[in-house]
Amino acid sequence: MGASKNKDSPPDHPKKDDPSPATKGGETSQTPPQPPPPLYPQYPNPYPYQPYQPYPPPPYGPPYTHNDYYYQQYCRKECESSANFARVLLILMLLLVSTILTMSFIMWFLFGASVPEFHVASLKVSNFSATATSFSGVWSLEMEVANVNTELDVRFERGVSTVVYKDSMLGMVPVEAFQVRKTQRFGVNVTVPSLKDQSWVPPTLVADWSGGLVVVSVRVAVDANFTGTDVLYRPQRLRVLCEDLPVSFKSASGEGTMGSTFGNNCFIRLQD
Repeated sequence: MGASKNKDSPPDHPKKDDPSPATKGGETSQTPPQPPPPLYPQYPNPYPYQPYQPYPPPPYGPPYTHNDYYYQQYCRKECESSANFARVLLILMLLLVSTILTMSFIMWFLFGASVPEFHVASLKVSNFSATATSFSGVWSLEMEVANVNTELDVRFERGVSTVVYKDSMLGMVPVEAFQVRKTQRFGVNVTVPSLKDQSWVPPTLVADWSGGLVVVSVRVAVDANFTGTDVLYRPQRLRVLCEDLPVSFKSASGEGTMGSTFGNNCFIRLQD
């Protein structure tokens, strides 16, 4: 008979391949799985996703080249030199104008002279007639010359006086020299005969004479010398313009007179 196991002998260990003993009710002894962590509530996104939109390219010109760089450098130097030259020229012009104005003011302040005044006091014509081929008449002119200078006398040298109708000369005569003292007035009487050379007659002269009114102008060219105590000025060439002087005729007669209410002050033009 087989030998029985001793009670005091250690129990046999189970083999590794043996399954673990079953628990009550057929359940295993493994730990049950843990539940998943709680999820946070989902909130709506206040900033919705916007797709990326690239910016348009800048409106640049053609690509920058090596030649453009040298051209800009050259142009910069040339433009700067031109600007400097123009600036210097402008400064010189301003200095020149300022110097001229300053000298003129000093000369006027120290040796100032005022231009005399001319006034037509009377204008008459006698024995006047006009046709399509000729005209005739003798003009009698009386002028008043006023010297408004308080320190200078004015001497008028020999000049020329003319009677003009619409830029056509009717008569011309030389004017004798005369002198006007400071702050004085002087009357000049001039008789102007008709021109002998009448190669051309203004077409409207006959019609105006028949209508009883002929508008003429008196022009005088004369040299004026301003003199004072130990002072002598350079002679000034004066051109006296007495424009639009109406001469009235009665019944197309040969006698015409400028009315006393038509006395005109004359314009003075200085000539070199």
